[in-house]
Amino acid sequence: MRKKYLSALLFGALLFASAGTFTSCKDYDDDINNLSQRVDQIASDLADLETKVNALGCVESIEFSDGKLIVHTPNGDVSAAMPECTGIKEVKLEGNTLYVDGVEAGKVELGSGEEGQIPVITVKDGKLYVNDQLMDIEVGSNVVLVDNGDTCTITVDGQSVTLMKNAAQLSSIAIEDLEKADFTSISGGTIQWGLAKKATPDWAGEKGAVAMNQLLIGQIATVNVQVTPADYDLGAQKLTLVDSRGNVAPVIITAEANNRLMSRAASANGSWTLSATIDQTKVNEGNIAKAFDYDPESTWNNAPMAYTLCVNGKPFTTYDLAVQVNDTQVSSSSIYVSGLIPRDLKFIDEDGREQNAQVAKIPVGGDTELFIEDDNLYDYYYTFEGTNKSLAEQYGIIANGKTITVPAGAEGVIIDVTVHTISITGHVWPAANQPVGTNAVRLEIAGSEVAAETLAATTHQIVPGDALKEIRVDFGDIFSKFPAANREAARRSGQFYVTEANTQTGFLVKSTLNLSINKQTISNVQYFKADGSVWTSSEDILDLSYMTLNVAGNVAGDAKPGDYTLEFIAIDENNTPTVSGNELIKVTIPVSIETPAFADMFEKDANWNDAKDTYTARIIANGQNATLRYINAFEKTAAYADAETSHIGIVFNALEYNQYPINNGTEYVTDNVQAVTTPISTDVELNKSVVYNDDMDALEVNKLEGMRAYYNVFDNVISSAMNPSMTIDEYNAINQAFTVVSDPFNTEIKASLDGVSIAYYIDNVKQTNVTLNSDNTITKGSGDGSDGAKYNGLIFHLGNDELWATLDNFGASAADDLDGFTLYTASSPLTSLTNNNVNVLFEGANAGESVMWNTTNKNLQFNIASDTSTLNITLKDATGIEYKLSVKVQK
Repeated sequence: MRKKYLSALLFGALLFASAGTFTSCKDYDDDINNLSQRVDQIASDLADLETKVNALGCVESIEFSDGKLIVHTPNGDVSAAMPECTGIKEVKLEGNTLYVDGVEAGKVELGSGEEGQIPVITVKDGKLYVNDQLMDIEVGSNVVLVDNGDTCTITVDGQSVTLMKNAAQLSSIAIEDLEKADFTSISGGTIQWGLAKKATPDWAGEKGAVAMNQLLIGQIATVNVQVTPADYDLGAQKLTLVDSRGNVAPVIITAEANNRLMSRAASANGSWTLSATIDQTKVNEGNIAKAFDYDPESTWNNAPMAYTLCVNGKPFTTYDLAVQVNDTQVSSSSIYVSGLIPRDLKFIDEDGREQNAQVAKIPVGGDTELFIEDDNLYDYYYTFEGTNKSLAEQYGIIANGKTITVPAGAEGVIIDVTVHTISITGHVWPAANQPVGTNAVRLEIAGSEVAAETLAATTHQIVPGDALKEIRVDFGDIFSKFPAANREAARRSGQFYVTEANTQTGFLVKSTLNLSINKQTISNVQYFKADGSVWTSSEDILDLSYMTLNVAGNVAGDAKPGDYTLEFIAIDENNTPTVSGNELIKVTIPVSIETPAFADMFEKDANWNDAKDTYTARIIANGQNATLRYINAFEKTAAYADAETSHIGIVFNALEYNQYPINNGTEYVTDNVQAVTTPISTDVELNKSVVYNDDMDALEVNKLEGMRAYYNVFDNVISSAMNPSMTIDEYNAINQAFTVVSDPFNTEIKASLDGVSIAYYIDNVKQTNVTLNSDNTITKGSGDGSDGAKYNGLIFHLGNDELWATLDNFGASAADDLDGFTLYTASSPLTSLTNNNVNVLFEGANAGESVMWNTTNKNLQFNIASDTSTLNITLKDATGIEYKLSVKVQK
């Protein structure tokens, strides 16, 4: 138990602390007669005290001094005269230790109750008791203060008053939906009203007898509000609607915790439902039409008055509330609320959802209020008539006003309840001369449940190329665990279902609500014996070996990977005319819908580093665009041979805000990350203004980080194959949900001619300087570097390829290329480079030097200005980037 105890008896500070304080009187016997004579005065004083405290807000603390009880509030103090007494004691409980006037008086055994449980402290015959344990401390009994949690009750010689404590102070109220801030008819129009055309003195509904010409008002819609703090008990307060001039509307406002969310004394989420009842002590047929108008005296302006909700006299909401009453009584002279069917009888289920008797069964083990919504309905109640009286008695089912009580043991009962209604014209249905069964509505009581047996989890993987394969569930020997009587009853019933919880979402196969059992059931289920032959429901369930759920055409619109739970149930439906829906067999089936990991489907090629986290991509010129190619970055594994590598997508992150490394692709922003995606089958166009440097001779960006690859395992599956009724939004959402993503990786970018070089060889040996021939030419390249064909002369290298520097290897008719690139020189340059064409410029380092091809021997001729010089070579690819090389030359 926490050390947060509030005494039930205090005189002193009433705070949410870890202790409570009590002060009372001793030796008061001589004053008993006098006190008895003052009971009326005490009651008056306490009532006055309550009024004043409520006006000031709440209780912060209480003290007794000089014959007065003083209540401290945030907005001032209030006092009331108390009987005279002497020998005041202060009793304080901290944890389980009692202190009297600051001195320890003993220990209290508090027990091992729930955490936060408040000790019960009482006074009997002038003695103090804690949890019924006598403390042997005399405290008197003429003035007692009891702490009730959110309130405190002051009792003086039997006269009591309850005050709100500071902890329960209300700070604000908000109307949850301003579009629904009016008290209207139940359908949203004006509130209907009429005069009873006949008297019904024996009306058995909660509103009692109806007199001739009595004002009858139809149902009124509610308004939801939100209170702060959330645990404030709005239902315990005095609520009124007040206009801006201070006039109180003639309605009675009550608040109930919004049990459509939860049912508690104080709604823990702060949501409360306000109900309005027109106060017929102030409203009659003569003034109801104008009682809630902005200008009741006007004959033409019927705009409704705006009200604020006041709590204990204090306004807490904006002036957005209104009561909208029809200007005239209902025009029809006779209205009957008849012809009701199961969907007209509504109730709130244990989950806080509104249900009706057509789609849901009445719960067992408690009271269920069945409410009817009709603008012209004044009152109603339920009874069992005809043969249903004995059926109800047999199973202990009780109709009490608007409530049906169903005890344990009534599971699966089917019974007709008669709805008695009286309209706002005073007409009752069924009338006295109507036969039994008139206005009778069939109710189905929820069936009994059996303990479920649970199968081992079934794992179903969505596989590319066979993504719509059926789900197989093996039952093993699970049915042998159920009694033979249940198995035989199931065979006779033949009612088998595969269901999922009504609240479960995302399972791969769609389900629909089965009204007969009020469960989401999965159709297109096939049952098989161990030999693969079909099992039918008329056969012994021990022969049922496995079942399959058809996925093709039945994919749910919200399907996504995850862990789910199904149930296989057998029900005694149609067992008898009056009892149905009780479970005979129930098997819990865990199913995991999975996708393969990206790495299981695709492996990386030789262009990755040893750690497999960086892919090397050389720029490819497409026209004059710089592109990267990823089509060969991944290869499908043998286990997933039907996966389509070409359908992989690539995600590129922005380098910095709006600085995308590529131009093509689809941009998206998610989780504050900017990125672009593109299919792997399309070469990626680089954004040269970002990737290249300003001089166009190097890469500004040579690494792209945090990239990912992704693949949709429903690849090549069209929407109609998934589900003919699937929407495009559902189809897209499913494809996204079943897309698997690779681990992050990087791309190392290489320029098109990255690593290009030139060298002069003599018998495979690189020379530091090139010695010109007598005709000022440089010997053209030859050989492949092998022992039988050694390198000689001037040769270009790129990757694993070489190109001899000779006139025959340059230009459009070149005999050879350099790793796929065709080189052009000054004698035949390209004015507009595209694709794999490269211009090569040979220049001398000194003024007056010239470089040309010798057309006779096809050598490069370099006319140098002195004995030594440098031959500068500049290669320019189609994307615009330049590569600078040089060779030392001497005569």
